[in-house]
Amino acid sequence: MSDISAATEARLRNAMGRLLGGTAVNSDGRLTKSNLAKEAGVSRATMHRANALLAEWDELAPARAPRSKEFRQIEEQLAHEKAKTRRLREKVRQLEGQLSSAATIMLEMQAIISEQGGASTVRRIGKNQDPGR
Repeated sequence: MSDISAATEARLRNAMGRLLGGTAVNSDGRLTKSNLAKEAGVSRATMHRANALLAEWDELAPARAPRSKEFRQIEEQLAHEKAKTRRLREKVRQLEGQLSSAATIMLEMQAIISEQGGASTVRRIGKNQDPGR
């Protein structure tokens, strides 16, 4: 038999569901008994009178503790992906610089060719044409 009212037990059960579900409203979401009381809006003394409910909490909360391991793995993966993104952005900057340089060289070559009177010394090569001909 519990020493708390049905309404208080309902509040604690709702709070337990929110904490275990990761949707805490009135606490930081960590799976602690203190947060269970905060989430339910009851004192810790009142919560500690709910023996059956706390026994359920003790069974469920540790079972959810590996979430922190999963969370660390996700954080590590995120850090890896951020580093990869930084490397790729740097590569894009390098390639953009190379493209800009190539475009500048092509424009300069085109200007030189135009100054020399056209394509008398420059010959366009098609896809299947041997450049040595």
